[in-house]
Amino acid sequence: MRRWLALAAAVGTVLPVVGFTGTAQAAGSSLKVAEIGRDGRAVNGSVTVVDSTGMPRYLQSGRATALPAGTYTVLADVQSAGTDTLIGKKVRVSGAGRLTLDARAGRSVRVGLDVSGQPGLDVRVCAPGGWGNGVEAWNRAGSLFVVPNADRGFTLGYLASWGGDLLGSGSSYVVSGLRGAVPAGTLGSFKRSGLAKWRVDVRGGENTTASSNVMIQPTPRQDSCQTDLIAGLGGGDGGYVTHAYVSPGTWTVRNDFSRAFTFAKPRTVAARGSYWTLFNRAVRGPASTEVPGTYWGHRLLFDADSMLADPWGTGAGGDTLTIGTYTLRQGGKVLASKRLTEWATGPSGLDVVLKSKGWYSLTADASAYAPGSRLPTGLLSTRATLSYHFYADPAKRQAAKVFATKFFPAGLDLGNQAKAGSTTALTVQAVRSTTDPMDIAVPKATVKSIRLWVSYDGGRTWHAVSLRAVGGQWTAQVRNPASGAVTLRTTVVSASGDSATETVYRAWSVR
Repeated sequence: MRRWLALAAAVGTVLPVVGFTGTAQAAGSSLKVAEIGRDGRAVNGSVTVVDSTGMPRYLQSGRATALPAGTYTVLADVQSAGTDTLIGKKVRVSGAGRLTLDARAGRSVRVGLDVSGQPGLDVRVCAPGGWGNGVEAWNRAGSLFVVPNADRGFTLGYLASWGGDLLGSGSSYVVSGLRGAVPAGTLGSFKRSGLAKWRVDVRGGENTTASSNVMIQPTPRQDSCQTDLIAGLGGGDGGYVTHAYVSPGTWTVRNDFSRAFTFAKPRTVAARGSYWTLFNRAVRGPASTEVPGTYWGHRLLFDADSMLADPWGTGAGGDTLTIGTYTLRQGGKVLASKRLTEWATGPSGLDVVLKSKGWYSLTADASAYAPGSRLPTGLLSTRATLSYHFYADPAKRQAAKVFATKFFPAGLDLGNQAKAGSTTALTVQAVRSTTDPMDIAVPKATVKSIRLWVSYDGGRTWHAVSLRAVGGQWTAQVRNPASGAVTLRTTVVSASGDSATETVYRAWSVR
């Protein structure tokens, strides 16, 4: 008993004992949680129970669930009549225990900002261990409640948003914070004059679905109950711009569409600062990780997951799904050829046993893929091809000394279009990963030469374009046609003699 009293003193509260005492009952202990809604009626819902090691488990209220005797944190969102009430309690279980979570004790969540209207709220109450051991609710102000708890073993993260998805247009205001324990009353108070301004541009043409939404999430340096709370900043079809005013701190902006999402890099913003994020820039093409490599068992692996990758994204779901053919040859002999789609389960790529060291050729031809639907009219970066010629020694675990290419055109509009007959400044980068998830070596490679061509008829005819080396990358001036789209091709030769030819079809279009 002294151990329980010491624990209660440490957290500044007395833990309720549910159940019976005695060794015999403790060996068969259980917990039954009853939930009561704000209207006084019984509610059956999901309850999170976290043990003393920080391991969560989930049970249904209204049912007895077997639990080892011990101390638990119980968390629930009690929902009734369109309201949410977050409750966190610590209990000691011994024998057949019962616990009641009564939403009628909840206090309305309030966050202050000098703008009109009631905000949307995203609130989470967490047990020790951070946001993974929490219960979260989304609702409008006036319909979201918390039951206060002075135990500082709990934390509360909150986010309030005005505008955006709530109003459908105009600017959004988003503020967020973290509180110790579970307080009553106003969680935080902010002034518009102390917020940062953030503009988000979403370009059209690069997604296999036209419509998307912009979301924003607080991203503290250490995971906490505030981590990844979320607010919508608006959305639309094709290209659009949205503005947000956010509280100082570190945030991540993301662009969500029906099959995937793209995260921008986390950014720390200051009061009264101005910031800008741009999604869906042209041109999508092979990622820097799309190079072949030899690894354990004299095998060669080429991973085909990112043939149409967002050059400005993090690779966290923002790439276009592809379907394509991948072929490995040695001396003209086909060693392996596969038709692969990213929609299939399991790894997608070539995995081939090599019998000898020497020069190999690998070709990849991947096209945009939208399972169950048609690709939108005017889609850009519709197809990418690669042709690698490289030396491989199957006894060595290392990546080939070849480069992928990234293209960065300047001056395109929100539809990733250039004015007909104009000239587009293009930056070209030859890239390769410095690390590899297969845990193989990535030997240093240098570029011996790089060449660029453009096509205005989908690759039937090609025109050479001059490149100028500038600070480790290359620049070019690309003439735009009177109509249609621009297709790009590069050949990069390494100092070792390895080479890569890459083509991206419909890199950008003209208006």
